[in-house]
Amino acid sequence: MPENVEIIQNKPLGGDYYRLTVSSQSLSRATPGQFAHLLVQSQQEPPTWDPLLRRPLSIYDLEGDKASFLYRTVGRGTKILARAKPGEKLDLLGPLGRGFQLGAAPTLLIGGGVGAAPMLFLAHTLHERGQEFAVLLGARSAQELAHAGDFAKYTSAVFLVTDDGSLGRQGIVTDFVPEIIAQFSAIPKLCACGPMPMLAALAALAAKEKLALDVSLEARMACGVGACLACTCFLRDGNTARVCADGPVFPYEVLDWRG
Repeated sequence: MPENVEIIQNKPLGGDYYRLTVSSQSLSRATPGQFAHLLVQSQQEPPTWDPLLRRPLSIYDLEGDKASFLYRTVGRGTKILARAKPGEKLDLLGPLGRGFQLGAAPTLLIGGGVGAAPMLFLAHTLHERGQEFAVLLGARSAQELAHAGDFAKYTSAVFLVTDDGSLGRQGIVTDFVPEIIAQFSAIPKLCACGPMPMLAALAALAAKEKLALDVSLEARMACGVGACLACTCFLRDGNTARVCADGPVFPYEVLDWRG
């Protein structure tokens, strides 16, 4: 059931990125990799249903009943969301989807761009479990990694990469994955979210090196609960899956990467 939640903070971070924090009872049971579906509508009077569709946002972190979201203003809905003020209410549906499968293995968390959104909650959870993990974040420039400091409360093993070299090392995240894997005490599992070319490159590396890899897919969603089939993806066995309900997290080997 949808929940009417109160906004605690909606902070601009730079590079069109924002961190939204709300008070939510329903999200208190969420697990890393799940998402919420937010109804974001214009504040004109009389009220309208515009935009009609909800916006899916990965749960960035969770502290008791305080849930946060990292988002980037890319369209009309997120630009409306960026204008929301503390004390205002949002209609929220969640937690939704299937998250990351956690085991005992060391873990490398990889986020490209706004793909960092599900990684902080995962880092928080692994930190509480006392597991070995590291974080690799990449973006176009330093301005788009203004959120990277959020990870420091859970680990000092945070590696940053930018396309232009303005923060961390210059390049793309996939260039540095083998080097970071070599620093672990044992071969780690990879958990990744980001642009499809990045995920495809990681899938190729995982297949070559026989690595475990979970990927969180980004997709346009309408209903968020698997009813409308707007966010289907193709599986290796020829079938399809719903990103919102069967994912958004999948073991890489079940997906068809040929497209």
